[in-house]
Amino acid sequence: MHPGDHITRLLSATACSGDGRPIGPVTAVYVDDDSGNPVWVTVRPGPPGTAERFVPLARAWLHPGSRLVLSVTRAAVEAAPVPPSGELGSSDEDELYRYYAQAITPIGRRPAEAAALTGAGPVRLRRRTLSDAVDPHLGLTAS
Repeated sequence: MHPGDHITRLLSATACSGDGRPIGPVTAVYVDDDSGNPVWVTVRPGPPGTAERFVPLARAWLHPGSRLVLSVTRAAVEAAPVPPSGELGSSDEDELYRYYAQAITPIGRRPAEAAALTGAGPVRLRRRTLSDAVDPHLGLTAS
């Protein structure tokens, strides 16, 4: 599947915890500038006006029927630090990876190592939303 197809599906998804409980709608997707692959999403875990929370796509899967199943609980998403600018800078991304390394528990029930979530090297990110202009390379359509 083309990365743009993933982005479009993610932007119409509702994030859920691994036990199926809804967390909130996906409001933006952050893609790696080099690969074009989605790396983070923002989720609104409450009513309009609630601060968006960044959630890594590590160990998450996009289930048929517009559900994004995350490897963290709603409580972990609600407690996640919110970057002061509302954008995801490299130091903010590092802080969030450290936070989620404690919140994501793999099958062996040991906390995930931050290095396992971050991959190799720094990631340059680009934000994508449904209101973005049409981009034929990403498969986005403006709403």
